[in-house]
Order: sequence, then C-alpha cells, then structure tokens
Amino acid sequence: MRSALAVSCLVSFMSGSAAAGGGAATDAYDEIDPGARLDVHGFRDLFALRNFNDPVSGKNQLREVDFPANTGSLGYARVTLAHRPRRVGFRVDAGAGDTATVFAEQDPASDFHPEVASRR
Repeated sequence: MRSALAVSCLVSFMSGSAAAGGGAATDAYDEIDPGARLDVHGFRDLFALRNFNDPVSGKNQLREVDFPANTGSLGYARVTLAHRPRRVGFRVDAGAGDTATVFAEQDPASDFHPEVASRR
C-alpha cells in the first residue's frame, strides 16, 4: 500500500497587536496552548470496510477514498508541532494515509500526471 505525505508549514512574523488581536494571521493557532513552548497534537482516522459482494479485484467500485475491499485502512494520520506566536511562531503539520494518496493522485500537478506536471 502506497501512502502520500502531506506537509505544510506556517511561520508567522507579526507585531504584538496582531498576535493579541486575533484575525486571519492567528486563526491557525486557535487550538495551540499559549503557555507551551512546543505544543504537539495528533490525529488519526482508522476504519475497516467489509464488502459482502467480495469483488475479485479487491477494490470497491464507485468509492473515492475507501476503495480497498475487506480490509482495515489508515484514512489519515496527522501530527502537528506548533509554537503560538508572540513575536515569532510556527506550525508544522505532517500527515499520511489513504486519503492523502487519493488527493495526491487527483492533483493535476503531481507526479501521477507527468503530462500535466511538465507544463508548470
């Protein structure tokens, strides 16, 4: 089973008023503990699927994310490391799973579509 890795990074440089005043610049930090030097969060989505038709291919038809039949699956797992901004803050999200793979396969700019990706 192949998994895609999704990573996003957000670094904030802001004045004291933006950090205290909220708004778009600080929305990514709403769940982050203001007193922690480094805040760590985790998330996982696990599921098991049973197809009583028992498809020979082992894949469910007309299903986007849960296409492996009769198996357990890691839908998505994510780890977040963050420091709430005072003068400087950061947030790094790293995730992997079948959902990330499906989105990567459908992204026209990904390596799964070299005929489109080469036009960038």
